[in-house]
Amino acid sequence: MNGLTAYVAENNPELAITLSPKVSMIDFLNGKVQLVLPVAARLIQSGKSKDEVIRACINIMTVELRPSRYQYIRGLVESDFPEDFLRMQANGVLKAEVVHLVCSAAIIFRSFDFSEETAQSNLLRHAIVAHIADHLN
Repeated sequence: MNGLTAYVAENNPELAITLSPKVSMIDFLNGKVQLVLPVAARLIQSGKSKDEVIRACINIMTVELRPSRYQYIRGLVESDFPEDFLRMQANGVLKAEVVHLVCSAAIIFRSFDFSEETAQSNLLRHAIVAHIADHLN
């Protein structure tokens, strides 16, 4: 579970806010782990190394969490608003601000059906950059 927890903390910190009140982060993570236990057992039986099993299980558990909206927005703030990025980083509020942007841009992500394919869309990029600009001004 440590690998999954680290993945979520790095790539999907907004889950702490967006999970329903009935589902705690621990329940969410435990549910993901329970899903892959049979796969892990099969991989171990087939002679895969511990690292290979962990990598495969993390990949399965995070499939619906990719691509990371958090990393997408963080990257745009860093590339398109570098002064704001550095200021927020220096003030220790970068993660909180990006999480806020992820949550407030949820409708934009939904309207583009955010996925590995649509993450490359220039229209999505422009919509999110405009949203960031509005937030920063």
